Amino acid sequence: MLNIPIVSFGKYVKHICISNGIEVNRTNLQIQGESLINHSAKNFLYGAIDFSVPAQSQSVIFEGIRHKKIVELISEVSDTLIIIYIEACLDERFRRFIQRGTEKLTKDQFIVKDNHNVEQEISTLKDLADLIIDSEKEIISNEKIIIDFISKIGLNA
Repeated sequence: MLNIPIVSFGKYVKHICISNGIEVNRTNLQIQGESLINHSAKNFLYGAIDFSVPAQSQSVIFEGIRHKKIVELISEVSDTLIIIYIEACLDERFRRFIQRGTEKLTKDQFIVKDNHNVEQEISTLKDLADLIIDSEKEIISNEKIIIDFISKIGLNA
């Protein structure tokens, strides 16, 4: 739809784990992500950009933001920042986690991991959003909402 590079913080953290010989699982990804953000949010942001975007681009989509500090840093260097928050209830997040099949956890174990420090700031980003998508709605419905939003703000689709 849009020909815009995507900066994925999750993929970047996964890359860091693999590069350092660390097993890729939710716990290690959370630990690495927390370490990167605590060490230097700015380095974390630019590391993710350098990893994901091979050349300069006027527009970038950031996926997987979990910290207000990252949003603040992006807004400092961007002319325009549009935040789309995708809301997913606990049951939906657990269903998707199980579907990925990367780890076997009970729902109670998942809830413990879902309460990790790295995950706690996510809900506060909803207040900053220009658009909120309900992941429990039908894909076609959300697609229409996004297309209408893109048209409204004048982004070329």
